[in-house]
Parts: sequence; C-alpha cells; structure tokens
Amino acid sequence: MSDIASVVFSAGYGRRFLPFSRFLPKPLFPFFNIPILERIISSVRSAGIYDIFINTHHLGEMVSSFVSCNLARKFKDVSFHLFAEEELLDTGGTLHSLYSYLPETVLIHNCDTVSFFPLERLVDYHKKEGSLVTLLCVDDPKRNTLSVLPDGRIDRIIEPSGGAFCLTYAGIAVVSREVIRYIPEGKHPWVSFFAHLPRDRRSNVLCLQTESLWYEIGDINSYFSGHKDAIISGRGKQFGCREGLCLADNSLSGCFLSGFVVAGKNIAVSGSPSIRDAVIWSDSVISGDKENMIIAPFGEVKI
Repeated sequence: MSDIASVVFSAGYGRRFLPFSRFLPKPLFPFFNIPILERIISSVRSAGIYDIFINTHHLGEMVSSFVSCNLARKFKDVSFHLFAEEELLDTGGTLHSLYSYLPETVLIHNCDTVSFFPLERLVDYHKKEGSLVTLLCVDDPKRNTLSVLPDGRIDRIIEPSGGAFCLTYAGIAVVSREVIRYIPEGKHPWVSFFAHLPRDRRSNVLCLQTESLWYEIGDINSYFSGHKDAIISGRGKQFGCREGLCLADNSLSGCFLSGFVVAGKNIAVSGSPSIRDAVIWSDSVISGDKENMIIAPFGEVKI
C-alpha cells in the first residue's frame, strides 16, 4: 500500500431518499447520468490515490457488485477494499475499524458529495502545512457552522465563535492517521475528534476554502435542485448539458421538452408527452405529461 489511501463512506440507509432508496443505494444514484460513487472514485483517482476503501451496509451487495463489475474494470490501476458493516458504525466507527489498514495520510469522502475541486490540491496543502486535519470548506450561508480563524485554522466545529467567520464542511477532508485515536469509541461522526483533541494540537486543524462547483446531495429535494441549479447557473456544461438538456440518448426525441431535463438511456415513452423540469433515470417508463419530477424505473416523485 502507498503512503495515502481514501475512505469513501457509502453505508447509509438513504432514508431521506425514499422511496427510491428502497430499491437502489444512494451511492449508485445517477447524478447527471453517472452514479455518484463513480464520480467520486474518478475524482479520487485523479488525485493520484490508488487504494480506496468503501464501506457498505444498506443494499451492500449492489454496491459491491457495481464496484467489482464496473469500477474495477474502468479504474484498473485502483485497488478497491470493500468491507460490509453488519450494523452501521457511523463515520468515526468506520475509521476505527479500518485503523490498522490505513496509511499515514487518508482522504475521506462522503458519498453524498459531488465536487469538481481537484483533490490533489487538498492533499498537497495538507502535506505542505503539516496539518493533522485539513477540511475542504465552502461558503453556504444556510449551513455555515464551522468557525474559521483568519489564518485558516478551525476554531470550532459546530457553533460560531468571536473573531472567526463561518463556513460549511464540504464532506471531503485529508486526515493524518493519528487523528483516529481521538475519535471516541462507538458510533460517532468522525468530526467528534475535535472535542477530544488536546488544545495544543488544534492549531493543526485547517480549512481550505473552495469556490469550485460543489453539491451536497443530502435528500431528494437537494438531489433535484442540484441538477436544476447546475443547469440554470450555466454550470451544466461541465456535465455535458446544452440548452437546458442533458440526454444520454434519443429516447425522448418525440417529446416536448422545456425547462431543464436530465435523462438516462433506454427510456420507454408512450405518445408524445410534454416534459418540463425533470430528472429521468435510465430504463424508466413515461406515460403522460411530467413536470417537476424525478422518474425512476421503480417509481416517481413530484417535487
């Protein structure tokens, strides 16, 4: 194993994505027609990281099959280490369980985060500064709770403090293996390490802010709005969109399309429906007009 590895947290139930998450685990949800997990692996691999650990639980067999049958063939130089959690450990528990397998430097990545930030820059910054932990941060006024001092050091994780400005943790970080020892045993989020870190070590917890394209896909509404916002803002071009449309094939050629439409392959369509503002998964069936909807082979949800 090299001196750096990545851990991608992929074991959650995805309850905020019901009913779709009953049939497909969240890491395999398509985001602009590519599974979220595949986008993450591509980003991690581009940073020069070839050892990737992926935990599974809910519908874990589907995740494991996708990794072995798809990702392992696409990224042939990557070693994938899959491990099933009989019960959810939370992110801190997951890192504890992997402690003896991990190298000195670990990039951790939530599976509900899609980012175009070049992760090699985060790794390089972490090493250059000699950080214990380096969090990738964004400015999201609705969720800013991370207190950052003017020199980039993290002051508090949860609540603002005097003399600091606030940012949002982007779900991606580089950590030194040592930090895992400060995460409490049991089911805890990994960021709980901060409360147990000796004060003289807290100066080594840093933030790197980015304005790169970033989405946290935390529930069904943010999944829909992530597609919509990218296209409306003009950033959809990074996903191959043109004039509000991102179509994997010509399945919708007989439809009346307006607003934004993101559609996968092999969609069966009855008649010539009107479709406006929709995310449509591959192999779905469409009958009748659709607006403000997510459509999958096993159901649809109106937003």
